[in-house]
Amino acid sequence: MAVGTRSTTIGGTTFTVQQHPARRAMRLLARLGKIAGPTLGALAGLASKPGSLGGAKIEALGGALGGLFDALTPDEADRLLEELLCFTSVEERGRSAPLWPVFDVVLQGRPLDVLKLAKFALEVNFGDFLDVLHDLSDKQLPASGLTSEPPST
Repeated sequence: MAVGTRSTTIGGTTFTVQQHPARRAMRLLARLGKIAGPTLGALAGLASKPGSLGGAKIEALGGALGGLFDALTPDEADRLLEELLCFTSVEERGRSAPLWPVFDVVLQGRPLDVLKLAKFALEVNFGDFLDVLHDLSDKQLPASGLTSEPPST
C-alpha cells in the first residue's frame, strides 16, 4: 500500500483512500472550510451556553446544521464529494477499480455508507488537522469561552 493510503470496509464493501497531493488537499480544505466554518461556529455558540449541545434543542441544532446544507447546492455537494473521493478505489470480486466511475452502482441505496466513506476520506486526508482541532476543543476556546476542564481556583 502506498504511503498515505488506508482501507476500510463499509457495509461489506472494501474501499481504499489515498491522500490527495498537498496542494490539491489544501484547495479542498479551503472549500470545506468555507462551507463548514459557519456551521462549526454556530455549533460552538450552542456549546458555549451552559448545559447546551449535549442537551441542545433539536431546533437549535437543526438550524446550525441547516446552515451547512443551505451553503451547499446539490451540484456543489456532488463536485465536493467527487473531489473528496477522487483517489478512492473499491474492491469488487477481488479486483480494485477507481470508485467514482462506478459510484452510483456501488453505493446505490446506501446514503449512510456514503457519509461514512466521506468521513473516512476526510480522516485519511486531514487526520492531522482534525487532531489539532480536537486538541483545541479539549482546551479553552477563546472565541466561545469553552473549556473541557473546570476553572482553577
